[in-house]
Amino acid sequence: MAKGKASSGANQVVAIAVYVLLIGALGTYFLPIMSINLPAFGKKSWSVKDIVNVIPKSLPKGGGQKVESKGKLSINYDFNDLIKEISPKAQPGKGRVGVSRKIMLGALVPVALAFAYLLAIVSLLLALSKNCSAFVASSIAAAACSVYALAGTYLLAQATQKAFSDSMAKVESSPFGAIAKNFVQQVTVQPETGLYALAVLTVLAFVFGLYQKNKPA
Repeated sequence: MAKGKASSGANQVVAIAVYVLLIGALGTYFLPIMSINLPAFGKKSWSVKDIVNVIPKSLPKGGGQKVESKGKLSINYDFNDLIKEISPKAQPGKGRVGVSRKIMLGALVPVALAFAYLLAIVSLLLALSKNCSAFVASSIAAAACSVYALAGTYLLAQATQKAFSDSMAKVESSPFGAIAKNFVQQVTVQPETGLYALAVLTVLAFVFGLYQKNKPA
């Protein structure tokens, strides 16, 4: 009987831990999730709300017409502006320019974030309803989306460095070459605390849920 009470108590602790982890993951919605540093504008941080809000901007409007470009980055630039800026530009007289795989995968970060939070909510509801099998499936999907968003940010960082390096290569042999090189080195795209926390918390929630499902009665 004592063993049964101890097992029941351990299950309750694990269940509470899962609730706390998922609520904490949802709480990262209000934290900075990604930032870009440009010497010309300084550091700009985006929350999940800021990044997810660019999804409608990226969708075709007016029967498939292209969305008008905002042009160069400004002090109020957003995630969508970053994607446009690092995307290869078509040259006059040349064919269509292909978008690199890194840019494509990085551009899916807002979608991955949206699914991560949606699946975290579903996982929390399933955890409350004690549906272990469905919880494990949804929690691993939430963890996968959040980890993808984290990895996609690093892909964006690499694509950004390459895009600015290609742009500055034109003036490399000029007297301003050293300044241009220093400028590129200072351009950074990096995940912030919120994205790291989201990935860690969703992964831990999945691990705890899997432990609870496989724990002997």
